[in-house]
Amino acid sequence: MSKHAAPRIWFENQRVIRTFLQTVAGTLAGVATFVGILAAFAPQFLEAIREILPEDWYAGGLLVVAFIGTLAAVLAKVMALPLVNTFLTKFGAGSVPKSKVGLVLAVEQAQREEHADEQARQARGDLL
Repeated sequence: MSKHAAPRIWFENQRVIRTFLQTVAGTLAGVATFVGILAAFAPQFLEAIREILPEDWYAGGLLVVAFIGTLAAVLAKVMALPLVNTFLTKFGAGSVPKSKVGLVLAVEQAQREEHADEQARQARGDLL
């Protein structure tokens, strides 16, 4: 692996939003599956829960799902920090596979140079 930091993460906010959505969707799907299995194999248990829990606890359940999604999104944002991403890359959990860091850094450097050349041409008025 290169001695340099891991490449920057593209579209950090997009990754955070997607993490939030997939966590909420996965949690809701898991809860729905669990309730469905209980309804099929232990309907008495669900009925007992309905009798014990007050109605406002169901809304509280949705708040728990939203909290889990938010927590996952915050963790995704922290993992997108350059220092954390570099640390994770050492263990193969970064935004780029450990074996490809050098290649990605070289591509990013070439893109920066190309952009700088383009800006210099624009400043000189050399546009083709």
